[in-house]
Parts: sequence; C-alpha cells; structure tokens
Amino acid sequence: MSMQFATYPSLTDRVVLISGGASGIGADMVRAFVANG
Repeated sequence: MSMQFATYPSLTDRVVLISGGASGIGADMVRAFVANG
C-alpha cells in the first residue's frame, strides 16, 4: 500500500500562531512546523 501525504503551500516568511503549544497536540504541531521551516 502506498502512503499519500498532503501538500501544503510554503510557510516561508509566514507566522504561525498555535495556542496550547506547551503540551499534547499543540506541542506536536509546534514541532512539525519547526521541522518544516
């Protein structure tokens, strides 16, 4: 089975605001955004 991933526009020079980024899903989102620039 092949895996498919969503393609998102570049976030270069953008600001992302994540509430609840200290723990749980919010923290995972922070790590994902940091890993993707």
